[in-house]
Amino acid sequence: MTYVGTSYQRSNCERRYDAIVIGSGMGGLSVASVLAQKGKTVLLLEQHNVIGGCTQTYARKGYEWNVGLHYIGNLHHEKTMTSKLFDYVTQSGVSWEPMPDVYNRIVIAGKEYPFHQGTERYVDSLKGSFPGEEAAIDEYMQLLKLAVKASSGYFALKALPRELANAHYEEMAAPFLEYADRTTYEVLSSLTDNQELIAVICGNYGDYSLPPKQSSFAMHAMLVRHYMESAAYPDGGASSLARSIVPIIERASGRVVYSAEVQEVMVEGGRATGVRLVNGDEFLADTVISNAGVNNTFTRLLPDGVAVKDEMMQNLRKVKKSYCAVGLNIGISADAETLGLHGANIWAHPGNDLDGNIDRHRQDFNAPFPWSFITFPSAKDKTWKERFPGKSTIEMFSATDYGHFKAWAGSSWQRRGEDYGALKAEIARRMFAELYKYAPQVEAHVDYFEVSTPISYEHFLRRDEGNFMGVEASPERFRQPWLRADTPLPGLYLTGQDVTTDGVIGALMAGVITSSRVLGENILAEVAGR
Repeated sequence: MTYVGTSYQRSNCERRYDAIVIGSGMGGLSVASVLAQKGKTVLLLEQHNVIGGCTQTYARKGYEWNVGLHYIGNLHHEKTMTSKLFDYVTQSGVSWEPMPDVYNRIVIAGKEYPFHQGTERYVDSLKGSFPGEEAAIDEYMQLLKLAVKASSGYFALKALPRELANAHYEEMAAPFLEYADRTTYEVLSSLTDNQELIAVICGNYGDYSLPPKQSSFAMHAMLVRHYMESAAYPDGGASSLARSIVPIIERASGRVVYSAEVQEVMVEGGRATGVRLVNGDEFLADTVISNAGVNNTFTRLLPDGVAVKDEMMQNLRKVKKSYCAVGLNIGISADAETLGLHGANIWAHPGNDLDGNIDRHRQDFNAPFPWSFITFPSAKDKTWKERFPGKSTIEMFSATDYGHFKAWAGSSWQRRGEDYGALKAEIARRMFAELYKYAPQVEAHVDYFEVSTPISYEHFLRRDEGNFMGVEASPERFRQPWLRADTPLPGLYLTGQDVTTDGVIGALMAGVITSSRVLGENILAEVAGR
């Protein structure tokens, strides 16, 4: 496995750059790539010892797993906007393998529903599973199209100068907010009273963080439409993104450095002037871009006494963090083909009351996990056999609540005590039991496994309270005009999911929007015109 970037201890960084980017997730990588391609010198700083954030991979005992990228939609043609965005920021350095026709298997209380690639097949499958609901399904499909179409003006606001965006906010945001202001359940229950159909339609809501009674319908629509025509997986795994982007930054005299934790954004004369690392080293730039999330940026990285901090702290009270998850990464001592493992993801729910599933687990950890996501990366990656012959891997995630792990907040890695170890063992037992419902043949070949918790994500990814996707995609979130690329502090910008929407594509789009704002150029239009 090839890692990219340079350890800070071995680096030879200059003191001044055109831009400093904090955090190497998709938002940080993409904004740094665009700026580098436009001739800017960029210093990209990552506190962890691996570049990539939630797009990183990591290795143990001869196996490799992804952290947060498991599939991407809308890559079936080189002219789709998703294809153009990835090709732009990677300089066409990543190739994508189509997933199987059935790319998601939605399971509700043991009953399975397939999600097919392609609008016609998706609709036909839904109608076949729910006879008598044809009119509701047709109207639902039309609403998806309208909601996504209405989003263009709303997201364009985030790249405009702040004063101009504020002046045109109502007219440009109104069409989108018509859909964003309603929850997914409000919209769907106006079309049908079939709770099973609603649950199936929302079966992969883990991709956008909230169940139907809490999520914004606009977020649901954008996610569903994103996967409607296709789903794909990067050849070589998620780290192929960093492997493609880092050289772009370095060829432009920039540096990508890991094990370099930023302590604070330096402010002088009423503007951001650079960053100070935890070891006291300082780097200067006219532009500082935070991919650390809005909570971390304004509660942890911005010094006390900065005038805009109180304003932003007030704003943060208007939004909530997204869900937490436990994870199980498994190494299998047999290849996927031999075991009959396929590329489709599994989304399993204990019942069709998706919101109730969350409430019951929040109140009682022993209640079933609200959902479980199971994916087989070695069955999706055409390079896997050559890289890891005779082996395969499985990645699992299950939604949980941070309250069940709060007792270990702030504890040191590998020093969390016997109770924490026992809890992780119980999590593994429960998750393996779920896995064996769908892939019992792997049990005899389990060679290695590792459990992660919200405390793990808090430690390794600096996710506040272990949240998995930043600010939750509720109607209230989309009513926050301050969630944008620039901030009230001159010289300080934001990128990543919190600027746009949850997920890898949201972070990618944010990187391009932020670079547009920094450069004063319409990079989105440039990408679209390719």
